[in-house]
Amino acid sequence: MGWMDKLSGRTTPSISQTPVQSPPTKPAEPAAPQGPVGMPTKDEFIPAAGPPPGMPTLSTPVAEPLAASASQPMAKPASEYGDLGLTPPPELAPDVNAVREAQNTGGPVAASQKLLDLVNQHGGDRAYVDNLLSYSKLTLQEIGLTLGERVKSNIDDKKGKNITSDTLDRLAQVADKAGSNGLCFLGQALAQGLPNDNDLNQFDDSLKDLREDKGKTAGVDKLAGATVKELMNSDKNKAWAELRTEYRPINYATQAPETRPPDTSVPPGKMDPNNRWTAGSPLSAASNAHLTNTEEQFQAAASEMTQSEAFGEQPKYNFFEGDLQAKPGTPPEKWNLQMAHDDKEEGTHLSLDQWLEKGKALGVGLKLDVKIDDVQGKADAYLEMLDQVQAKNIPDGKLMFNLGPDEVEAFGGEIRKRFPNAILALNPGEGALKPDSKATLDMIRQAEKFGSPVSFVLPYDRLPGDRAKLFSKLEEVGPVSVWSSNDPRKEVVENPEGSAKALREAGATGVIDLKKAPYLAVVADKAMDIIPGSKAYVDAVMRHF
Repeated sequence: MGWMDKLSGRTTPSISQTPVQSPPTKPAEPAAPQGPVGMPTKDEFIPAAGPPPGMPTLSTPVAEPLAASASQPMAKPASEYGDLGLTPPPELAPDVNAVREAQNTGGPVAASQKLLDLVNQHGGDRAYVDNLLSYSKLTLQEIGLTLGERVKSNIDDKKGKNITSDTLDRLAQVADKAGSNGLCFLGQALAQGLPNDNDLNQFDDSLKDLREDKGKTAGVDKLAGATVKELMNSDKNKAWAELRTEYRPINYATQAPETRPPDTSVPPGKMDPNNRWTAGSPLSAASNAHLTNTEEQFQAAASEMTQSEAFGEQPKYNFFEGDLQAKPGTPPEKWNLQMAHDDKEEGTHLSLDQWLEKGKALGVGLKLDVKIDDVQGKADAYLEMLDQVQAKNIPDGKLMFNLGPDEVEAFGGEIRKRFPNAILALNPGEGALKPDSKATLDMIRQAEKFGSPVSFVLPYDRLPGDRAKLFSKLEEVGPVSVWSSNDPRKEVVENPEGSAKALREAGATGVIDLKKAPYLAVVADKAMDIIPGSKAYVDAVMRHF
């Protein structure tokens, strides 16, 4: 009878939760093996009954696999952790305890080798592998903490004592045979142990060697991808950024690196005046009306027509953008959610409710540029905004939320939960926009953390000279959109059509929203380049606009 038959016919790697009966008399704990205290050399492993000196005491794992809301505790070997009320099935207990014993006596290389031996003995049975890893999670954590301590203390492998490299080699081969739960356990253990640092010492070097130089270790991308994913989930952003340059987070369901969803949409045909934007259409087909905050602006955008070679005369805009402000309302605990770019904008300003209603009637895509300036202090205003949007029953595929980096961190999860098909428009933080710069990697991390659909919204004046490389990096995850300002202190656009064509040729597939700069802005822009002292004058003038 196979081990699965002995486990009462279970066909999925679910964790048994059989209560452990308290023994009449608890046997005395065996004495720990004697040896020198501490780590006398940089690369020795000192056998111990628990974690190496100076490492944190292990307790019930904090992170749950796959489902953050899961409440069941992790199982541990009854011989070591029976007081937690969980025990592996009798058929699995010897294997679990063998892995534990290998860790106690030989450290992470011995434990990972024992895992690999057991996996191979069972023919790589995926359900067996996941159960073995689940009941060995405390041992996996100790392995992760040991490797993490070596990173923190800058302990290198030496000839004949390749602790980091050999451990990762064995774990990668185990990962190659693991299912979704097992990969998650492995990724969590390594991510928990690693410090939040962009210098991972030999950890990332060893992974790279296993993948590229030796070329024999299966499962490296799976193990690294699970670690990247769990570093992201635990907000260890520096360590994530270091590994993310080489590895993409894994999709536990497909066991493949996460990739941008394929574009299966069909470019829209002739625009329906009453349903201008079809959910799921490619963003390259979006024509965005940048300002629709007031009654006058909205009506002008709604009535403007354009001549299409393919379809003749039709509405010019199929996406409407509005700027959302939150002002204290009456009573004071309520918020007045109004569409306004700033206090100087003239016209009859629409409330959020009015703007949503008018946009829904036109059937346009709706882009909310959220300008609530206090993420924490006005958190209830964000939630009220989401409540109002949700109450309108607008297909979420027609919604786009334009948010700054802090806003995405605070509300990206809530937006994705309420509007799974809405587009998160991710804006860069401060700093240079280069393929591997912090501003770029932060956007990628947020996109992968909160999931598709997303678009990277870049200001035209911050684009680097070599735009193609930046676009290529971002387009692996989501479409790049570009917008421009009329501020002469920034790079102004004299020829929107020509500039848009150049952006498309560089690889941008999102919304291109370039405005032709007014004549005076162009003059001021050129003056600052050639007339000494002109910038101070332009700054003084711009304060009035």
